[in-house]
Amino acid sequence: GIGGTLRYIWEGDHLPPHIREAVDALDDLEYIKLVKQKKKLDKVEIMVEVARLNSVDDGEEEGCDSGDGNSATMITDEKHEMQNQPQGQSSKSKSPLSQTPTPALSKDLSMLSYTLDKLAAEIDSVQSCGDADVKRRKKEISKAIVKMMEKVDGYLKECGLDS
Repeated sequence: GIGGTLRYIWEGDHLPPHIREAVDALDDLEYIKLVKQKKKLDKVEIMVEVARLNSVDDGEEEGCDSGDGNSATMITDEKHEMQNQPQGQSSKSKSPLSQTPTPALSKDLSMLSYTLDKLAAEIDSVQSCGDADVKRRKKEISKAIVKMMEKVDGYLKECGLDS
């Protein structure tokens, strides 16, 4: 903040040049590039939720009561079908998202996965030069990227794009 700027002007940089380069690179990764990818992940999460809700709505429309009195039979058949399934499996073999992932969702997930891989490689390329603070920050940023990658991989798998 402003205090750091004033201290820098008054005292000068307290870090050696090679450590300053690493800190600046980590700042760029953490506060600019990673934030941008988090926003993209939030957008993708919204798209996934909308696709899930749309698939639920489509499923309800197919099973709506047509007024002929057979809705009780349909519910009984669904319960019987669910009871005959092994535990942990549903009557549908695939996730609703894997049946019709939108091209935009597929593209966004693929690009996000690629970009997160690039960010992880950039973090690995930052030299810590034995500085404990740089090592700690690299580890924290790497953990954040891994969590984001796990979410993206889960969505890719759910959409049937995990080739």
